[in-house]
Amino acid sequence: MKKIGLAIATAAAIAASPAHAVLVVNLSLPSGTFDNPNVNCPVSAPCSFTDTATFTTPSPYNLVSASITTIAVGGVGSTSDINFTSVTLNGTALTLTALSGGVFEVGGLANLGFLAPGNHTLVVTGTTFGVPGNDPLTGLPRDSSYSGTLTFATATAVPEPAIWLSTLLGFGALGAAMRSGKRTPRRVNFDFA
Repeated sequence: MKKIGLAIATAAAIAASPAHAVLVVNLSLPSGTFDNPNVNCPVSAPCSFTDTATFTTPSPYNLVSASITTIAVGGVGSTSDINFTSVTLNGTALTLTALSGGVFEVGGLANLGFLAPGNHTLVVTGTTFGVPGNDPLTGLPRDSSYSGTLTFATATAVPEPAIWLSTLLGFGALGAAMRSGKRTPRRVNFDFA
């Protein structure tokens, strides 16, 4: 009886397990890409998925913009359909939009500031209609996918107030030194021929 109970529990765990998903981030600074070309359910669709990836950026990058896209090639509810629940970068949510009734889903985030160098975490959650394997009629994969871009930049540092003060005092001292310098009269002769 224990063996039957264990077998049922194992089957239930497999059926309830999250989608097979591997999020990959490729950096070629100052930009990069991320994607998961095989988002699918282990048994039956639809199912929820969560992809997480951590990546490191070196100094001096301290701003990042991100975008993400998915297209339901066969239409809403087809095996290529993904519905994003949330996409976050370092805990900040990308603005998500569904277009054409949900056939296209896009997201974006502009100029998120962070302290570089450091580790950054990208988390993509949603629902997929993809299933493993190929369609028996077309031979095409029946899984869904998404991809995105990352663009890094360096923000120009704003000087501290003390630096502004010392700069102004320096210009003031230079101007005072130039004004107080000894003035020698100059005589100009004009010779008209």
